[in-house]
Amino acid sequence: MLKNLCNLLEDREQIFKNKRTFRVGYIEETSEILNEFLKENMIAMKKALTVILKDIDTVFHTIGAGLYPKSIASLKLIISMIKQKKT
Repeated sequence: MLKNLCNLLEDREQIFKNKRTFRVGYIEETSEILNEFLKENMIAMKKALTVILKDIDTVFHTIGAGLYPKSIASLKLIISMIKQKKT
């Protein structure tokens, strides 16, 4: 009977270890998937921001660059920084 109890305890311990291993593996895989989604979203946001900043730059030039020289310079700097980070 003692041998059966020892075997049962060993089996339960192994089941517990397997569950823990599965949980850790599942959490790691989920984390990797979420990180990929985050990277894709950040890339899409950077592209959208670049387009928006280019449109703003175009508007500033259309209404008169002389009125907003500091803003245009700032926008061009931001656009060039985003382009550099893409490469």
